[in-house]
Amino acid sequence: DLDLSQNRIGIIKEYYFSQNFLIIQLNLSFNEIKFIENNSFNLFSTNFIDLSFNLLTEFSRSYFTRGFVLSFLKINNNRLNNCSLVNQNNDLSSNYLESIPIKEELYPYVKSLNLNKNNIRFIKNTSFSFKTKYLILLYLAQNRIEAIEFNAFFYLINLEKLDLSMN
Repeated sequence: DLDLSQNRIGIIKEYYFSQNFLIIQLNLSFNEIKFIENNSFNLFSTNFIDLSFNLLTEFSRSYFTRGFVLSFLKINNNRLNNCSLVNQNNDLSSNYLESIPIKEELYPYVKSLNLNKNNIRFIKNTSFSFKTKYLILLYLAQNRIEAIEFNAFFYLINLEKLDLSMN
């Protein structure tokens, strides 16, 4: 494990975490990270990355080398308004997201999605598709959701928990 939390890191450069095959968990929380360059993470044995409590406004799959999939990603308490998912379990709570950030090509991997305390006002019937069928946990509490379109959750056939509280 590598813990680099609380170090005032501001930028993650390209290939910064490259060929460090022994890192299982990477903690970059409580830094001042505003920008991550493409291909910064080349960590095939890593299954957990914590980027919570930073200053990120976007998060992209391009930060990781091709074929890289995490088990768990924490990017809660940032300033995200744009995000593409890269792993099975995602904590995107307490950001500035206005829509559900699941990209079509990544659906099969997503099992848990925490979007509590964002700015999501509407859930469209196109927010989820048949490829989201593996989603088990969906948290949408404290978003001030105003409307949910008919059949918005139709394809979530394996969903076990849906939290829409305090909206």
